[in-house]
Amino acid sequence: MLKSDFVAKSSIEKRIEKVSFSNLENVDLYLVNLKDIQEAEVENAKELLSQEEIDQCERYRAQDKRESALITQEALRHLIGNGAILRDSYGKPYLDGNPFYFNVSHTQDYAFIGISQTPIGVDIEKILEERVIPNTPLMSESEHQVIKNAPDKADAFFSFWCAKEALLKARGTGFQTRSVPTLVPDSGIFHSDDDQIHVVTRGEVKLAVCCR
Repeated sequence: MLKSDFVAKSSIEKRIEKVSFSNLENVDLYLVNLKDIQEAEVENAKELLSQEEIDQCERYRAQDKRESALITQEALRHLIGNGAILRDSYGKPYLDGNPFYFNVSHTQDYAFIGISQTPIGVDIEKILEERVIPNTPLMSESEHQVIKNAPDKADAFFSFWCAKEALLKARGTGFQTRSVPTLVPDSGIFHSDDDQIHVVTRGEVKLAVCCR
């Protein structure tokens, strides 16, 4: 990734862990630990980020969400370097003058960042049984059946949910689309038309990646 003065001034490395998925190449994936953020870290992030980026992060009402957003943005800048963040015709963000795409997702205590030469969507979700939505219309009948028959229904639910989020983010549509595609699972890889979504469980969270 880009090297810059930002990288030299940031101390965010201790919160960033590079992760990898089997059978998924030409993509850089990073998990950002957002636990126990200190005030000094928040102030350091504000010194390094632009005022526009700070304003975006501080739109959250809750202090912990503002702090998590600032640390996540600092981590993203550490990984991609300086430069204007633009969006293509599908709304996918990229760094001005550099031919790579990136995507960011958050959950409680963690952020997940993916960087690729092609449009990418990532999602991270904490696996919590109380957050399972049994009859959500975003799942097809066949998907509901797979979840119902799974030995761990929460794990199965979030596998599908993460895969759909990553796919729709890679496509640039999001869940506001009227037609959410049905996915076919196959040993940790979900299929939809020509797209493949890779899903893994890492401790208490589920991670999903889709590159186009």
